[in-house]
Amino acid sequence: MVMKLAILEKRKRKIVVNNKEFYWYIGKDPYDKIFAKAVHIISPTKDFLVIYRLDFVTEGSIFPKLEVIKSSYIEPGFYNLNENVLEQEVTPKCVSEIISFCLSNNSNFAE
Repeated sequence: MVMKLAILEKRKRKIVVNNKEFYWYIGKDPYDKIFAKAVHIISPTKDFLVIYRLDFVTEGSIFPKLEVIKSSYIEPGFYNLNENVLEQEVTPKCVSEIISFCLSNNSNFAE
């Protein structure tokens, strides 16, 4: 028997994009757990997991800001977003644009 754990909603904000529900929070960057922060976006079913780095430079290397770890909408990997999404402050609008980028990148899954 396989048990799936529910997403803990504590310290997470809910957002709905294209009638799909997601949760997001600001946490540690997996590559630099000491200083760097990242926005983590996850679906309630855990089939969508994206990390948006708030710092370009991590551990002396320059990374693309968006890492898709798991998704049925977009190929997992690293992506550079256009300048319109890059904001100094993390807002629901910024998170919505990141999710929209992932959903629209592959039109077969975005509908």
